[in-house]
Amino acid sequence: MIIKELILTDFQKHKHLVLNFSPDTNVIYGRTDCGKSTIIRAIRWALYPSELRGDVVKREGSKKTSVKMVLDNNIIIERIKTSSTNSYKLSIGDKTDEFNATGNKLPEEIAKIIKFAPIEIDKENVILNISNQLSLPFLMDKSGSFRQKFFNKLTGNDIIDRAFQSFNKDLLQVGRDERTEKERIEELVNQLKLVKTDKDKLSKVYKEFGILLNSVKEKNKRYEKLTSLLNNLEEVCEDIRVCSERIRIIKIIDKEKIKILEQNINKFNTLTSLNNKFLKVDNDLIDVNYKLKKIIIPEINDKKLSKKIDKFINLEKLNKKLIQIITDKENIIIGLASVTIELQQLNDKFKKMLKEMDICPFYNKPCPLNEEGK
Repeated sequence: MIIKELILTDFQKHKHLVLNFSPDTNVIYGRTDCGKSTIIRAIRWALYPSELRGDVVKREGSKKTSVKMVLDNNIIIERIKTSSTNSYKLSIGDKTDEFNATGNKLPEEIAKIIKFAPIEIDKENVILNISNQLSLPFLMDKSGSFRQKFFNKLTGNDIIDRAFQSFNKDLLQVGRDERTEKERIEELVNQLKLVKTDKDKLSKVYKEFGILLNSVKEKNKRYEKLTSLLNNLEEVCEDIRVCSERIRIIKIIDKEKIKILEQNINKFNTLTSLNNKFLKVDNDLIDVNYKLKKIIIPEINDKKLSKKIDKFINLEKLNKKLIQIITDKENIIIGLASVTIELQQLNDKFKKMLKEMDICPFYNKPCPLNEEGK
Protein backbone atom coordinates (compact mmCIF):
# COMPACT_ATOMS: atom_id res chain seq x y z
CA MET A 1 0.00 0.00 0.00
CA ILE A 2 1.34 3.42 -1.00
CA ILE A 3 -0.18 6.73 0.06
CA LYS A 4 -0.65 8.76 -3.10
CA GLU A 5 -2.31 11.83 -1.56
CA LEU A 6 -2.76 13.11 2.03
CA ILE A 7 -5.30 15.83 2.91
CA LEU A 8 -5.35 17.40 6.41
CA THR A 9 -8.26 19.58 7.51
CA ASP A 10 -8.00 21.53 10.76
CA PHE A 11 -5.45 19.07 12.14
CA GLN A 12 -3.25 20.79 14.74
CA LYS A 13 -1.24 23.52 12.88
CA HIS A 14 -2.71 22.87 9.45
CA LYS A 15 -6.04 24.38 8.45
CA HIS A 16 -6.02 22.70 5.05
CA LEU A 17 -3.01 20.86 3.67
CA VAL A 18 -2.80 18.68 0.55
CA LEU A 19 0.32 16.58 -0.04
CA ASN A 20 0.98 14.48 -3.14
CA PHE A 21 3.54 11.72 -2.73
CA SER A 22 5.60 10.00 -5.37
CA PRO A 23 6.00 6.20 -5.40
CA ASP A 24 9.72 6.67 -4.61
CA THR A 25 11.44 8.53 -1.77
CA ASN A 26 9.70 11.66 -0.48
CA VAL A 27 11.43 14.36 1.61
CA ILE A 28 9.52 16.84 3.78
CA TYR A 29 11.51 19.91 4.81
CA GLY A 30 10.82 23.39 6.19
CA ARG A 31 11.59 25.76 8.97
CA THR A 32 11.24 24.75 12.60
CA ASP A 33 7.70 24.48 13.98
CA CYS A 34 6.08 24.75 10.59
CA GLY A 35 4.16 21.43 10.97
CA LYS A 36 6.49 18.78 9.50
CA SER A 37 6.01 16.37 12.44
CA THR A 38 2.29 17.05 12.34
CA ILE A 39 2.13 15.24 8.98
CA ILE A 40 3.64 12.09 10.56
CA ARG A 41 1.27 12.41 13.55
CA ALA A 42 -1.70 12.73 11.19
CA ILE A 43 -0.77 9.47 9.41
CA ARG A 44 -0.27 7.73 12.76
CA TRP A 45 -3.59 9.17 14.09
CA ALA A 46 -5.47 7.89 11.03
CA LEU A 47 -3.93 4.41 10.86
CA TYR A 48 -2.99 3.74 14.51
CA PRO A 49 -5.78 5.13 16.76
CA SER A 50 -4.08 3.96 19.94
CA GLU A 51 -0.96 6.09 19.32
CA LEU A 52 -2.45 9.55 19.92
CA ARG A 53 -5.13 8.86 22.50
CA GLY A 54 -4.25 11.78 24.78
CA ASP A 55 -3.03 14.28 22.17
CA VAL A 56 -5.14 17.21 20.99
CA VAL A 57 -5.57 16.83 17.23
CA LYS A 58 -8.10 19.58 16.53
CA ARG A 59 -6.82 22.88 15.26
CA GLU A 60 -7.57 25.66 17.71
CA GLY A 61 -10.98 27.20 17.04
CA SER A 62 -12.12 24.39 14.72
CA LYS A 63 -15.12 22.12 15.20
CA LYS A 64 -14.22 19.30 12.82
CA THR A 65 -10.91 17.57 12.12
CA SER A 66 -10.23 15.06 9.37
CA VAL A 67 -7.30 13.21 7.81
CA LYS A 68 -7.91 11.77 4.33
CA MET A 69 -5.58 9.40 2.57
CA VAL A 70 -5.86 8.44 -1.13
CA LEU A 71 -4.04 5.20 -1.86
CA ASP A 72 -2.38 4.15 -5.10
CA ASN A 73 -5.30 1.77 -5.77
CA ASN A 74 -7.73 4.76 -5.52
CA ILE A 75 -9.15 3.58 -2.18
CA ILE A 76 -9.86 6.53 0.11
CA ILE A 77 -9.57 6.28 3.93
CA GLU A 78 -10.71 9.23 6.02
CA ARG A 79 -10.88 9.66 9.79
CA ILE A 80 -13.23 12.39 11.09
CA LYS A 81 -13.53 13.73 14.63
CA THR A 82 -15.93 16.31 16.06
CA SER A 83 -17.04 17.13 19.56
CA SER A 84 -19.70 14.41 19.33
CA THR A 85 -18.45 11.96 16.67
CA ASN A 86 -15.41 9.82 15.99
CA SER A 87 -15.72 7.89 12.74
CA TYR A 88 -14.06 6.51 9.61
CA LYS A 89 -15.10 6.67 5.98
CA LEU A 90 -14.02 4.04 3.48
CA SER A 91 -14.56 4.78 -0.24
CA ILE A 92 -13.99 2.04 -2.79
CA GLY A 93 -15.06 3.19 -6.24
CA ASP A 94 -18.54 4.67 -6.02
CA LYS A 95 -19.30 2.96 -2.69
CA THR A 96 -18.68 4.79 0.60
CA ASP A 97 -19.11 3.12 4.04
CA GLU A 98 -18.93 4.85 7.40
CA PHE A 99 -17.78 3.18 10.65
CA ASN A 100 -17.74 4.32 14.25
CA ALA A 101 -14.25 4.43 15.75
CA THR A 102 -15.07 2.47 18.89
CA GLY A 103 -12.31 2.45 21.48
CA ASN A 104 -8.76 2.65 20.11
CA LYS A 105 -9.00 0.00 17.42
CA LEU A 106 -9.01 0.44 13.67
CA PRO A 107 -12.21 -0.89 12.02
CA GLU A 108 -11.64 -4.40 10.67
CA GLU A 109 -12.67 -3.45 7.12
CA ILE A 110 -9.94 -0.78 6.98
CA ALA A 111 -7.35 -3.00 8.71
CA LYS A 112 -7.91 -5.65 6.00
CA ILE A 113 -7.17 -3.06 3.28
CA ILE A 114 -3.94 -1.56 4.74
CA LYS A 115 -2.76 -5.09 5.80
CA PHE A 116 -0.45 -3.99 8.62
CA ALA A 117 -0.84 -3.57 12.35
CA PRO A 118 1.36 -2.99 15.44
CA ILE A 119 3.31 -5.96 16.82
CA GLU A 120 3.00 -6.43 20.60
CA ILE A 121 6.28 -7.26 22.43
CA ASP A 122 6.29 -7.31 26.23
CA LYS A 123 2.95 -5.42 26.24
CA GLU A 124 4.44 -2.69 24.00
CA ASN A 125 3.16 -2.00 20.46
CA VAL A 126 5.91 -1.70 17.82
CA ILE A 127 5.00 -0.04 14.50
CA LEU A 128 7.23 -1.14 11.63
CA ASN A 129 5.74 1.04 8.92
CA ILE A 130 6.29 4.43 10.58
CA SER A 131 8.51 5.73 13.39
CA ASN A 132 8.61 8.75 15.64
CA GLN A 133 10.60 11.82 14.73
CA LEU A 134 13.29 11.36 17.36
CA SER A 135 13.47 7.53 17.34
CA LEU A 136 16.76 5.75 16.53
CA PRO A 137 16.90 3.68 13.34
CA PHE A 138 14.96 0.39 13.54
CA LEU A 139 14.93 -0.80 17.16
CA MET A 140 18.39 0.54 18.00
CA ASP A 141 16.92 2.08 21.14
CA LYS A 142 15.71 -1.35 22.33
CA SER A 143 17.59 -4.04 24.28
CA GLY A 144 19.02 -7.15 22.66
CA SER A 145 16.44 -9.43 24.30
CA PHE A 146 13.65 -7.15 23.05
CA ARG A 147 15.03 -7.25 19.48
CA GLN A 148 15.38 -11.05 19.73
CA LYS A 149 11.74 -11.36 20.84
CA PHE A 150 10.77 -9.01 18.01
CA PHE A 151 12.56 -11.04 15.28
CA ASN A 152 11.20 -14.27 16.80
CA LYS A 153 7.73 -12.74 16.52
CA LEU A 154 8.37 -11.81 12.87
CA THR A 155 9.77 -15.22 11.89
CA GLY A 156 7.38 -17.32 14.01
CA ASN A 157 10.17 -18.55 16.29
CA ASP A 158 8.18 -17.26 19.23
CA ILE A 159 5.87 -20.22 18.73
CA ILE A 160 8.87 -22.57 19.00
CA ASP A 161 10.10 -20.62 22.07
CA ARG A 162 6.71 -20.98 23.72
CA ALA A 163 6.72 -24.69 22.81
CA PHE A 164 10.20 -25.09 24.37
CA GLN A 165 9.12 -23.14 27.43
CA SER A 166 6.06 -25.33 27.77
CA PHE A 167 8.22 -28.42 27.18
CA ASN A 168 10.72 -27.32 29.85
CA LYS A 169 7.86 -26.65 32.25
CA ASP A 170 6.48 -30.10 31.48
CA LEU A 171 9.95 -31.64 32.05
CA LEU A 172 10.25 -29.86 35.38
CA GLN A 173 6.75 -30.96 36.31
CA VAL A 174 7.51 -34.56 35.28
CA GLY A 175 10.68 -34.47 37.39
CA ARG A 176 8.73 -33.14 40.36
CA ASP A 177 6.00 -35.72 39.79
CA GLU A 178 8.65 -38.49 39.55
CA ARG A 179 10.22 -37.43 42.85
CA THR A 180 6.79 -37.19 44.41
CA GLU A 181 5.86 -40.67 43.16
CA LYS A 182 9.17 -42.14 44.41
CA GLU A 183 8.58 -40.60 47.83
CA ARG A 184 5.01 -41.89 47.73
CA ILE A 185 6.22 -45.40 46.77
CA GLU A 186 8.73 -45.38 49.64
CA GLU A 187 5.99 -44.24 51.99
CA LEU A 188 3.68 -47.00 50.69
CA VAL A 189 6.45 -49.61 51.15
CA ASN A 190 6.92 -48.48 54.76
CA GLN A 191 3.15 -48.55 55.25
CA LEU A 192 3.08 -52.06 53.72
CA LYS A 193 5.66 -53.24 56.25
CA LEU A 194 3.58 -51.75 59.02
CA VAL A 195 0.48 -53.40 57.55
CA LYS A 196 2.21 -56.79 57.51
CA THR A 197 3.19 -56.32 61.15
CA ASP A 198 -0.35 -55.26 61.97
CA LYS A 199 -1.65 -58.26 59.99
CA ASP A 200 0.32 -60.70 62.19
CA LYS A 201 -0.95 -58.95 65.29
CA LEU A 202 -4.51 -58.95 63.95
CA SER A 203 -4.27 -62.66 63.04
CA LYS A 204 -3.35 -63.46 66.62
CA VAL A 205 -6.10 -61.21 67.92
CA TYR A 206 -8.54 -62.80 65.43
CA LYS A 207 -7.79 -66.29 66.75
CA GLU A 208 -8.26 -65.13 70.33
CA PHE A 209 -11.44 -63.37 69.27
CA GLY A 210 -12.72 -66.59 67.62
CA ILE A 211 -12.20 -68.51 70.85
CA LEU A 212 -13.90 -65.75 72.81
CA LEU A 213 -16.75 -65.61 70.29
CA ASN A 214 -17.42 -69.36 70.59
CA SER A 215 -17.44 -68.99 74.37
CA VAL A 216 -19.88 -66.10 74.10
CA LYS A 217 -22.12 -68.13 71.76
CA GLU A 218 -22.24 -71.02 74.26
CA LYS A 219 -23.02 -68.63 77.10
CA ASN A 220 -25.67 -66.97 74.94
CA LYS A 221 -27.36 -70.35 74.33
CA ARG A 222 -27.33 -71.03 78.08
CA TYR A 223 -28.69 -67.53 78.69
CA GLU A 224 -31.54 -68.06 76.21
CA LYS A 225 -32.37 -71.43 77.82
CA LEU A 226 -32.32 -69.89 81.30
CA THR A 227 -34.46 -66.99 80.04
CA SER A 228 -37.01 -69.49 78.67
CA LEU A 229 -37.05 -71.37 81.98
CA LEU A 230 -37.45 -68.11 83.86
CA ASN A 231 -40.43 -67.15 81.69
CA ASN A 232 -42.00 -70.58 82.31
CA LEU A 233 -41.37 -70.16 86.04
CA GLU A 234 -43.04 -66.76 85.99
CA GLU A 235 -46.05 -68.24 84.18
CA VAL A 236 -46.29 -71.06 86.76
CA CYS A 237 -46.03 -68.54 89.60
CA GLU A 238 -48.77 -66.49 88.01
CA ASP A 239 -50.99 -69.60 87.67
CA ILE A 240 -50.35 -70.44 91.33
CA ARG A 241 -51.24 -66.90 92.33
CA VAL A 242 -54.48 -67.04 90.29
CA CYS A 243 -55.41 -70.43 91.78
CA SER A 244 -54.67 -69.18 95.28
CA GLU A 245 -56.88 -66.17 94.66
CA ARG A 246 -59.69 -68.40 93.37
CA ILE A 247 -59.36 -70.76 96.37
CA ARG A 248 -59.48 -67.76 98.66
CA ILE A 249 -62.76 -66.50 97.22
CA ILE A 250 -64.46 -69.95 97.13
CA LYS A 251 -67.48 -70.09 99.47
CA ILE A 252 -68.23 -73.42 101.17
CA ILE A 253 -71.93 -74.31 100.92
CA ASP A 254 -73.70 -74.63 104.25
CA LYS A 255 -74.89 -78.16 105.14
CA GLU A 256 -78.37 -76.87 106.04
CA LYS A 257 -78.74 -75.42 102.52
CA ILE A 258 -77.68 -78.76 101.08
CA LYS A 259 -80.36 -80.52 103.15
CA ILE A 260 -83.00 -78.03 101.99
CA LEU A 261 -81.87 -78.59 98.40
CA GLU A 262 -82.18 -82.39 98.85
CA GLN A 263 -85.68 -81.93 100.31
CA ASN A 264 -86.67 -79.78 97.34
CA ILE A 265 -85.34 -82.43 94.99
CA ASN A 266 -87.37 -85.13 96.79
CA LYS A 267 -90.40 -82.88 96.69
CA PHE A 268 -89.84 -82.31 93.00
CA ASN A 269 -89.67 -86.08 92.42
CA THR A 270 -92.92 -86.59 94.39
CA LEU A 271 -94.71 -83.88 92.47
CA THR A 272 -93.46 -85.36 89.24
CA SER A 273 -94.94 -88.75 90.23
CA LEU A 274 -98.29 -87.14 91.15
CA ASN A 275 -98.27 -85.28 87.84
CA ASN A 276 -97.87 -88.57 86.00
CA LYS A 277 -100.80 -90.05 87.91
CA PHE A 278 -103.00 -87.03 87.17
CA LEU A 279 -102.13 -87.35 83.53
CA LYS A 280 -103.28 -90.95 83.61
CA VAL A 281 -106.58 -89.95 85.32
CA ASP A 282 -107.07 -87.23 82.72
CA ASN A 283 -106.66 -89.75 79.94
CA ASP A 284 -109.20 -92.02 81.64
CA LEU A 285 -111.70 -89.16 81.91
CA ILE A 286 -111.30 -88.41 78.25
CA ASP A 287 -111.99 -92.06 77.49
CA VAL A 288 -115.13 -92.03 79.71
CA ASN A 289 -116.47 -88.90 78.05
CA TYR A 290 -115.94 -90.49 74.68
CA LYS A 291 -117.85 -93.61 75.80
CA LEU A 292 -120.68 -91.47 77.27
CA LYS A 293 -121.17 -89.76 73.96
CA LYS A 294 -121.67 -93.15 72.31
CA ILE A 295 -124.39 -94.23 74.77
CA ILE A 296 -127.82 -94.57 73.14
CA ILE A 297 -130.71 -94.06 75.57
CA PRO A 298 -133.31 -96.75 74.89
CA GLU A 299 -136.94 -96.63 75.86
CA ILE A 300 -137.20 -97.58 79.42
CA ASN A 301 -139.86 -97.47 82.01
CA ASP A 302 -140.12 -94.91 84.79
CA LYS A 303 -138.58 -97.03 87.39
CA LYS A 304 -135.67 -97.86 85.29
CA LEU A 305 -135.48 -94.24 84.25
CA SER A 306 -135.63 -93.13 87.87
CA LYS A 307 -132.84 -95.51 88.69
CA LYS A 308 -130.87 -94.29 85.80
CA ILE A 309 -131.56 -90.68 86.82
CA ASP A 310 -130.32 -91.46 90.26
CA LYS A 311 -127.39 -93.11 88.66
CA PHE A 312 -126.92 -90.07 86.45
CA ILE A 313 -127.13 -87.78 89.48
CA ASN A 314 -124.47 -89.84 91.09
CA LEU A 315 -122.54 -89.65 87.89
CA GLU A 316 -123.04 -85.85 87.93
CA LYS A 317 -121.63 -85.77 91.42
CA LEU A 318 -118.74 -87.84 90.25
CA ASN A 319 -118.31 -85.42 87.33
CA LYS A 320 -118.22 -82.48 89.76
CA LYS A 321 -115.67 -84.32 91.81
CA LEU A 322 -113.77 -84.99 88.60
CA ILE A 323 -113.90 -81.28 87.69
CA GLN A 324 -112.64 -80.44 91.15
CA ILE A 325 -109.91 -83.00 90.74
CA ILE A 326 -108.99 -81.47 87.34
CA THR A 327 -108.96 -77.98 88.91
CA ASP A 328 -106.76 -79.24 91.74
CA LYS A 329 -104.61 -80.94 89.16
CA GLU A 330 -104.15 -77.70 87.24
CA ASN A 331 -103.28 -75.87 90.45
CA ILE A 332 -100.84 -78.63 91.30
CA ILE A 333 -99.36 -78.42 87.76
CA ILE A 334 -98.94 -74.63 88.14
CA GLY A 335 -97.34 -75.08 91.55
CA LEU A 336 -95.23 -77.91 90.15
CA ALA A 337 -94.05 -75.66 87.31
CA SER A 338 -93.10 -72.93 89.77
CA VAL A 339 -91.26 -75.45 91.93
CA THR A 340 -89.61 -76.89 88.79
CA ILE A 341 -88.34 -73.44 87.76
CA GLU A 342 -87.12 -72.72 91.27
CA LEU A 343 -85.52 -76.14 91.46
CA GLN A 344 -83.86 -75.62 88.07
CA GLN A 345 -82.50 -72.27 89.24
CA LEU A 346 -81.20 -73.84 92.42
CA ASN A 347 -79.70 -76.68 90.38
CA ASP A 348 -77.96 -74.22 87.98
CA LYS A 349 -76.68 -72.20 90.90
CA PHE A 350 -75.45 -75.36 92.56
CA LYS A 351 -73.66 -76.46 89.38
CA LYS A 352 -72.11 -73.00 89.00
CA MET A 353 -70.86 -73.16 92.57
CA LEU A 354 -69.43 -76.61 91.96
CA LYS A 355 -67.70 -75.40 88.73
CA GLU A 356 -66.05 -72.55 90.61
CA MET A 357 -64.59 -75.12 92.98
CA ASP A 358 -61.66 -77.12 91.59
CA ILE A 359 -62.21 -79.81 94.29
CA CYS A 360 -65.65 -81.23 95.04
CA PRO A 361 -66.44 -80.63 98.78
CA PHE A 362 -68.47 -83.91 99.00
CA TYR A 363 -66.04 -86.37 97.45
CA ASN A 364 -62.77 -84.36 97.79
CA LYS A 365 -62.00 -84.99 94.11
CA PRO A 366 -61.78 -82.77 91.01
CA CYS A 367 -65.28 -81.67 90.11
CA PRO A 368 -66.46 -83.54 86.94
CA LEU A 369 -68.53 -80.50 85.91
CA ASN A 370 -65.29 -78.67 85.02
CA GLU A 371 -64.50 -81.24 82.35
CA GLU A 372 -64.87 -80.00 78.73
CA GLY A 373 -68.41 -80.23 77.34
CA LYS A 374 -70.17 -80.48 80.75
